[in-house]
Amino acid sequence: DLYRKLSLEVVNKFPSTERGAQAIYWLALRTEDVGDKIDLYKRSFTEFPPEKFGWSSSSMPSLFDIYLERSPAQAVEFARQMKALNKDERDVKSWGERETLAELVIRVKSLMSENKAKEAEEAAAAIIIPRYSSTTEFINLLKAKVAHAAGNTEVAYKNLLNYFSAEPIDKVYSTLLAYGKKMGKAETTVREDVHANRYATAVPATPFSLFAYITHDTISLDEFKGKVILLTYWFPGCGPCRGEFPNFENVIRKFKGKDVVYLAINIAPEQDEYVVPFVRSSGYSFIPLKDEPEKRGNLTARGAPTNYLLDRDGNIIFKNFRTDDRNERTLELMIQSLLE
Repeated sequence: DLYRKLSLEVVNKFPSTERGAQAIYWLALRTEDVGDKIDLYKRSFTEFPPEKFGWSSSSMPSLFDIYLERSPAQAVEFARQMKALNKDERDVKSWGERETLAELVIRVKSLMSENKAKEAEEAAAAIIIPRYSSTTEFINLLKAKVAHAAGNTEVAYKNLLNYFSAEPIDKVYSTLLAYGKKMGKAETTVREDVHANRYATAVPATPFSLFAYITHDTISLDEFKGKVILLTYWFPGCGPCRGEFPNFENVIRKFKGKDVVYLAINIAPEQDEYVVPFVRSSGYSFIPLKDEPEKRGNLTARGAPTNYLLDRDGNIIFKNFRTDDRNERTLELMIQSLLE
């Protein structure tokens, strides 16, 4: 398509530069075919060595994640290769953790193939999922499968309930229903469990009143009572924010005419002058607000983007999530659950 064509033109026009590395990063991320995605990541690794290019380095965990699901042995080998390339202590540590993760997945699968479910469950308990890993679904389903095979269906159900409550995914829900059925739970009961689990940790968002860049008036959180609120902290020069906005917009458009509000709080006052031009040129539908850090309360911002989803009563139900081409459906399910 046109996006792919233009992205590859940038890659070819700017070899051995961060601009080229950035173009292939976004193209790989937005490519749906897994085979094509792998080829792009491999090209990034070869033409933009990750030890020299930040964008390439940032994309390598995604290649590892693909390997982990398709071929854990290949994931181990790749993690060792990346660990050897890196000089930064934190990077060496993170790739060492990925190596251990892949080794544990291999062990769990091996034990399951030998019908040693109890031992597999013990091995699976040691698995730690990296932050922002696309393997979260894969690993949670694997752990649940192992627990069920070991005779701990209630554990499998509880773990998937906790995961689905925070990150709704269709496949996880169908699996949750299957385990619930084995425990004698009807779908209505499972849905009640999910709702209770979500609201067990829900808290009212700290109310605020902030300056609105477009209308030049003050907008308060209380104005949106009765509506679901998608709230993101951002700033005009934030690359990850710009990467996420199209995905947010795709989901928000599905709820056109519904009680859903989209707010974006700019946390970089030195970039105030760029907010309105960006909103108008991009066509994004969010309401841009000016941050006042002392008013954040429990709507904290560790950086940008930081995202929250509030229910109709202003309670924080979902937080610290990220949305991209792979998981727009998750955000859609989050919003839908709060509209029901």
